[in-house]
Amino acid sequence: MMFDVKSIGNRKAFSLLLLTLAALIVTIPAALAQIPPGYYDSADDKTGSALRNALHEIIDDHTVIPHSSSGYDTQAALEDLDEDPADPGNVILIYSGYSVPKSSWPDWNREHTWPKSYGTEDGPANTDMFHIFACDANVNSSRGNKYYDNGGTSYHPEAPECFYDFDSWEVRDVEKGDLARVMFYLDVRYNGDQTDELDLELTDNISLIQSGSRYMGKLSTLLEWHMNDPVDDVERARNDFIHQNIQYNRNPFIDHPDWVYSIWGGPLSADTWRIYESTASTVDFELDAGAANAYRSYFLLGSASGTEPGVSLPGGMTTLPLNYDFFLAYIRSHANSSILVDFRGSLDGSGQASAQFNTLGPLPPGIFPVGTQIHFAYTLLSPFDYVSNAVAVEVEP
Repeated sequence: MMFDVKSIGNRKAFSLLLLTLAALIVTIPAALAQIPPGYYDSADDKTGSALRNALHEIIDDHTVIPHSSSGYDTQAALEDLDEDPADPGNVILIYSGYSVPKSSWPDWNREHTWPKSYGTEDGPANTDMFHIFACDANVNSSRGNKYYDNGGTSYHPEAPECFYDFDSWEVRDVEKGDLARVMFYLDVRYNGDQTDELDLELTDNISLIQSGSRYMGKLSTLLEWHMNDPVDDVERARNDFIHQNIQYNRNPFIDHPDWVYSIWGGPLSADTWRIYESTASTVDFELDAGAANAYRSYFLLGSASGTEPGVSLPGGMTTLPLNYDFFLAYIRSHANSSILVDFRGSLDGSGQASAQFNTLGPLPPGIFPVGTQIHFAYTLLSPFDYVSNAVAVEVEP
């Protein structure tokens, strides 16, 4: 989950990450989305958990095709969905973008983008065409059940733009938003309300992502990918084809990309406040985690990035991890005091709370020189998840 953090105090600026150019992942001829009239009527004017529940009811109980059969199955569906428009005898492969003959199966095969070992091996999720793509068999094997995240030092020779390490896989830039929206679809489509369906859930807590679980990630990375790689007409066309010819349901996050923010949090932002080295300063925060997180406990942290605790110093100085810095002791010694009010507590029935950082007087000499930026982050407890956008507090003279 991710908090939508707003200033109710001395805010300087609010900046949004800019969207980059859209990119391609599949090869169906481009067309405008063909959303049937009234398809999303029951979701209109809803937000947060109410929107999630409404969308689940709309896209639930889709038509299920067999994994393999003598008739129309997942292989046949991929030959339609991932067909190369420049060569109808070929399919274009996920992760590499290569065009290969359809007849070369099983050198290419089915890639389950939400790995089967994380809850999609049985039931409708095993053949849900929104998350199955044509893939080189060797690349598919190398990806295995790695979750999606940035980074990694290795790359596959047959997918040279994908990077990975021992547990994560970074896809090509042109595929990032597409796969993020697939993950969001699966999280909402599968909520455990049927005996053969697990409650699939995206998370930033990578310790939960393991074989036999129902978790996938990394949520914060997928949100970033969604923002930086917007929906394009080719992606909409794949959505239309699945809806009109295969499953008769849609991916709502292709049709309405803004709904991602309503359910998982607003676009990543950086709110900047000022505090002063030589005098008392106050910054007020409004926490809004959404009704889905009502009454959960929260904890306020200092952070250099909005997700990793730390203090970023000016002039190119090293970023200090908060757990090893003076600032941790400074905050802890005043927890739930007049220095940091509501440092920890419980969200209300709407998933909201307020907190205040008040220096009371001059900052300790030399600890926070002018130009220091203290980034605050928030975490939900039980389970433990970092959840906030970046909120910078800059020290001025």
